[in-house]
Amino acid sequence: MNIRRPVVILVCGVQGSGKSWVCRQLASRFDYVAHDRCWSHPSAVPDAGLDPKWGPPGSVSTHLAEVVKAAEKAVRLVITEAPFGESALKMQLEAAGLEVIPVFVDEDIATIQKRYLKREGKPLPAGVASRAAGIAQKAASWGAFSGTSAALLRHLASTRFR
Repeated sequence: MNIRRPVVILVCGVQGSGKSWVCRQLASRFDYVAHDRCWSHPSAVPDAGLDPKWGPPGSVSTHLAEVVKAAEKAVRLVITEAPFGESALKMQLEAAGLEVIPVFVDEDIATIQKRYLKREGKPLPAGVASRAAGIAQKAASWGAFSGTSAALLRHLASTRFR
């Protein structure tokens, strides 16, 4: 008997690469769990180091728990994004019994800088350009698809999973 595990498509890439755009475009096909909406707000122990745009003071990321919950009850595949920590998230999702299909958004740095500046009103944080330069290599090491946000959208829209 072949028991199928719930499947999560993990869209990886740096800030401004187009991960959220790809996920939103495919939200009618997949159950989309947005990374920036997965926060709980405990009354104790505020995290002073948390960037406010990623949740109110005292927020704690619940992304892993939200993705697992969505995948366990989903009738469709779940799609989510990982702007950082994709290796750890992939391992945690697999440890939770989910099949993870990683894909990578690999945009040129000029496009990323332009998008980020438009969205955030400030230049890219330090280190993003060097991380972006290694995206294709990371995708290759994982045996995962990589391409621009438009190419990734076409790939995910045309791929039959299972």
